[in-house]
Amino acid sequence: MLGEHTDYERLRFFGCTTYYHVNEGKLDARAKNAIFLGYAAGVKGYRLWCMEDSKFIISRDVTFDENSMVASLKATVPDQPLRHYGQVNLVEYALSVEDDELVTFKEAIRDSNSESWLAAMEEEMESLRKNQRWEVVPLPVGKKAIGCKWVYKKKEDPFDLGGTRYKARLVAKGFAQRE
Repeated sequence: MLGEHTDYERLRFFGCTTYYHVNEGKLDARAKNAIFLGYAAGVKGYRLWCMEDSKFIISRDVTFDENSMVASLKATVPDQPLRHYGQVNLVEYALSVEDDELVTFKEAIRDSNSESWLAAMEEEMESLRKNQRWEVVPLPVGKKAIGCKWVYKKKEDPFDLGGTRYKARLVAKGFAQRE
């Protein structure tokens, strides 16, 4: 990290005009106009707002026109008076936030989405088998096998369309390893 130059290749102006690649038909336009909103979480792509279709887009194939910014929308939005709210009690807010991260296998089985967690675990096991990630060997005398545990994660849809993906990873407890 130290001594390396920072890569500014993907850094863009917020709100600039963009053109993203579409492949709808042979005679249709090859690109559509959109506004750059930021970077998509969890994927390699840019988050865009397509005004023509009135929807969010995530695309990697984007051409930026950073010299052209979106015209001000102030004329179309009526002024509204500011609302004043009382001070927020952050302790009460923090306690009210539900922690839906699972820690143990028992929690995953008892969860209301246990079928989704079981399917995610089966998908992970199938992936490990398919990619030959382990080999069964006899345990040497006087040695203990390194344990493993499941790590559970919910992946939310970046557009909040209700598509939650359940991911389960089987990880080795490497901290128990000794030379």
